[in-house]
Order: sequence, then structure tokens, then C-alpha cells
Amino acid sequence: MTEQILKDRHGKIIGRIKDDISRRNLEILNVYGKRLGTYNPRTNETRDFRGKIIGKGNLLTMLL
Repeated sequence: MTEQILKDRHGKIIGRIKDDISRRNLEILNVYGKRLGTYNPRTNETRDFRGKIIGKGNLLTMLL
């Protein structure tokens, strides 16, 4: 599982994007580790933590 750390303009960590290889999804976590949403590249859909479709394409950073 690969991980991308997201920082604000001051260098403070605000979240992480993890590559979930088992489900073939990307998921975004806030600084406390709470899952905020997922992106499925096969369907090209981003969903929030409830499973509601947010939109087409990778919109994970908009969930922070």
C-alpha cells in the first residue's frame, strides 16, 4: 500500500491518500486517520465516507 502525505502551505500535514491495492481504490484520510472518501479508477467515481457519489474523476482532495 503506497501513501501520499498532503500538507498545507505551512508544511503541516492535513491528510493522506492511500492506495488500497486489495480493493483497487484510492482513499483519503484526514490528519486523525478518519476515512473521508474513496476514488475508484475503474468507474472513475469519487465517493464520500457514506458512499455517496461526489462526482466523476479523482476529487479526493476536495473532501479535506
